[in-house]
Amino acid sequence: MSRERSTPDLDVRIVRVPQMTEDERAAIFEIFDASYRDANHEYLRRSLDRIGMVSLAMVDGRGVGYAISHARWMELPGFAEPQLVLLHGMRCVVPEYRHRGVGGVTNRAADAAMKAELEAIGRPHERQLSCGRYGHAARAGGRSDPGSVPRLGVRPTAWQQAVGLAVAEAYGSTLDPETFVCIGSGTPIGYPNEEFEPTEAEREAYAGVDRDRGDNLLVINWVPDPPPGWNDPDRDPS
Repeated sequence: MSRERSTPDLDVRIVRVPQMTEDERAAIFEIFDASYRDANHEYLRRSLDRIGMVSLAMVDGRGVGYAISHARWMELPGFAEPQLVLLHGMRCVVPEYRHRGVGGVTNRAADAAMKAELEAIGRPHERQLSCGRYGHAARAGGRSDPGSVPRLGVRPTAWQQAVGLAVAEAYGSTLDPETFVCIGSGTPIGYPNEEFEPTEAEREAYAGVDRDRGDNLLVINWVPDPPPGWNDPDRDPS
């Protein structure tokens, strides 16, 4: 029998972490606990504080899903002007509401909030750098498009490594720039209670990630296209 994919009646709110209520914080951590075994609350707390915005979905007063995301202008190596960087954090949906559109709704709400903020600022931008950290094999790590780093079988260039280090610093992570693995604290982030079977390419992309140590893989991707020289191994980022 196929799963019901209809979206329930959701109360979706954009929460700025500095103004977050105790009930909202509790709902986010309850969703995390329902989604992961050995959920590392300190990791989630740091992610919330670093990124600063959450799209939170509630049903009848209970939290059922969230997406942590925020956009910011950052000084990046190799650019004369600040670049628009989207820092995406953990996204979770409680098991009984998965495959019902909750994740899509929270993601779209976060995207709309970021777009509204950018329009209010009124600063023009040609492209943006979308970033995320992934603690277990996910399709994001198996990307092959030219704007994405890391790519299977391709060593990150000096420019890509320099940008990766700047993004990792924004997350509060320690990056191995050769592999784009963010080195963990020694404590697992948690283990999702529902996993898909990764492809061979996805498995290879995450070969260097030690989940027991709390590692994750930083994936960055330029949208709609990379800046000129992004994949040039001789490009000097200074």
